[in-house]
Amino acid sequence: METSAPEPRGGAFWGLFAFVLAALAQGVIPYTHTVQFGPGFQLQPTPSTMPFWRDALNAAGIGLLVCSAAYLAFAACYVSLCRAYGEDAVEAGAMARRIAIRRAWLYPMLGYLGLPAMLLGFGLPESAHGALPYLMLGAMVVPLFLLLSSTKRTAERVGVSAGWAWLVVLVPLLLAFAAEAILLGWPPGGGLLDPWLPPMVEGG
Repeated sequence: METSAPEPRGGAFWGLFAFVLAALAQGVIPYTHTVQFGPGFQLQPTPSTMPFWRDALNAAGIGLLVCSAAYLAFAACYVSLCRAYGEDAVEAGAMARRIAIRRAWLYPMLGYLGLPAMLLGFGLPESAHGALPYLMLGAMVVPLFLLLSSTKRTAERVGVSAGWAWLVVLVPLLLAFAAEAILLGWPPGGGLLDPWLPPMVEGG
């Protein structure tokens, strides 16, 4: 098994800090009740008794809750599989934890509710929305590729064969998506958090 370079001091802190910021920001657009985010940075108020600042905080909190639960499922499963199939369980677990923390900020970027996709839908003018599906696909694929490639590479470094390394990263990812589906529903609506989601996400 290859030896890894020492983890930079503070690397875990900055990885988690970036994750928290990204997860909070990810929740604002899809989970806010008091305004509807339209193309070209349009903000259309919707009927609500809640002040916007409180609504935005609640939406950010939902984003953090959903991303945290899903990524915790991913990281726990990934570390466990690396320990099980790596050459040295202790070293494999340590390396897997390090890369999971360092790449945590990528998780709020994934999917069509991810931060890049939401910002594209909000920022693009309506005249450019014909290209939106292709731009959103790129916005979703790039962070997914970065997360999968870095975690797969680490799995191989700890001794997991190339073929099994794909399972070591894909199974945790499917588990993370399942955790999101439990909380939000799939498609969004009908999950455990349904009473706190706006109609746009509920699908009604």
